[in-house]
Amino acid sequence: MLPRFGGVMSIKRFRRLVPLGSWCRTAHQCRVHSEKFALEETKSGPFDWTITPFRTLSKIIRGDIYEELVLNPIDSYINRVGSVTCGYSGLAFHHHLPVKLVDSYGGTKNQQVVPEELLKTEKWSDAKSRFRYTLGNLMKEREKERNLYVRWMKTGHGHQIGEFPEVFDGEDPVKTLELLLSNEWLQNDSGLLYITTEIVEGVRDPLENPIESISRIAENCWNCVIKERKGFNGDQSFNFKGDEDAWDSLFQKILSDY
Repeated sequence: MLPRFGGVMSIKRFRRLVPLGSWCRTAHQCRVHSEKFALEETKSGPFDWTITPFRTLSKIIRGDIYEELVLNPIDSYINRVGSVTCGYSGLAFHHHLPVKLVDSYGGTKNQQVVPEELLKTEKWSDAKSRFRYTLGNLMKEREKERNLYVRWMKTGHGHQIGEFPEVFDGEDPVKTLELLLSNEWLQNDSGLLYITTEIVEGVRDPLENPIESISRIAENCWNCVIKERKGFNGDQSFNFKGDEDAWDSLFQKILSDY
């Protein structure tokens, strides 16, 4: 049976949601809404648990990255937060090589070398292996038809811009992403959804109108701004998952009306 969006029958133009960063919220929301809208399961990808500057995504889309150099010891360092960044790729492995792990091996913020003992751990090997595996998943997904690629960016307010300024690099990514994807990935009726969030603090109940704007920048390509309650569904925490109701409103619009 075809899904109903707002009581109206709608043919699914896209088969799956494919997260492209820049933060891990994108992957969470894609998984939740793939299930809700009866799309194919969102596969684990290389940006699910990393913080991904646009220059990194650009390199991967162009095929200009060598997996064996990701997290190589010469280019890796401890970032200003205290987790590990791969200098070669630009990826911050903020979840898999987090502050507590680095601290347990004597690492400190802004340290230009990773502690030698940390480099020898299973945690380090697992982070490298996971990246290779999930990058393979992404490369397989890009060969399929009717993908909706999703990239999310919070507005550059709050503590994140100070902690990871390279992610808020002033990118005007929409046209650039469109160009990259049209040359390489936006084939077979696939599309691109670029989302920017404005955080609304102090509100716990679902927002009545969370969609600020939807701009079509090309066929099957949209630049959108939404409002999200702070934390996970408005609990006012620092939870990364975000506001599922706000994302639901947007996905419902894109998948049915546009």
